[in-house]
Amino acid sequence: MIINAIRHSIRQLASLKLALLGLSGLFIIILWGTFSQIELGIFYTQKKYFQSIIIFYEFGNGLTIPVFFGGLVWGTLLTVALIATVLTRLKFQVKNIGLILIHMGLIGLLIGSFLTGKLAQESQLIFSEGESKNYSINRQTPEVVISMPQPDNPAVETQWIFPYTTLKEGAILHIPDHFDIRINALYRNSQIKRNAQINTQLQGIARHFDIIPHPLNRTSEGGNTISMIVSISEPNGHLVGQWGLSQGIESDQ
Repeated sequence: MIINAIRHSIRQLASLKLALLGLSGLFIIILWGTFSQIELGIFYTQKKYFQSIIIFYEFGNGLTIPVFFGGLVWGTLLTVALIATVLTRLKFQVKNIGLILIHMGLIGLLIGSFLTGKLAQESQLIFSEGESKNYSINRQTPEVVISMPQPDNPAVETQWIFPYTTLKEGAILHIPDHFDIRINALYRNSQIKRNAQINTQLQGIARHFDIIPHPLNRTSEGGNTISMIVSISEPNGHLVGQWGLSQGIESDQ
């Protein structure tokens, strides 16, 4: 009885209407996302339209409302319909090999697109002639890396890495037994401009620059410069000072 019920359910899913619904939804968001790419760029278009469950419309005051299902929903509908069709409606015979290959190819394409969107990470390795590096940079979601030489072996560094999602105003980046970094101000996009007078409230190289906030630039990939004002405290709570950190400052910070 249970097996028959499962077979019946799979046959219901092997529906031409369900497949056409998934195809129609994908067609709409591909067309919609293609035009939106002019404003948002490739990275944000993928996140908003193709790798989401719900597509939200954003008003100027920050209010968002759901307006349509995202690519994950339509892709799942089409994938389920194709798999159910292969299992229940297509007979594995030589004369059907063309249909079977087409269905399997579409299934592989949809599942591959899903896995790529969820698991793939893009980064860039940028260096000048004669320079060497052992790390790459994600221009869309940069992370903060704290490197300190080990006391017994200065040639070896210990690193603490804080992902992009943890970088928020008021957040504290804890370096055990060393110090705490509190993010006082965070700018997802900014301009670095050398100032006429030294900023006495900051320490380090950033005191020679002004950090000018800018709206998030969604039109060009990697066109944003993240900056922040941080304060550093010792484990006992003693305030050491305040620093400015920015991708726009090439010197060590």
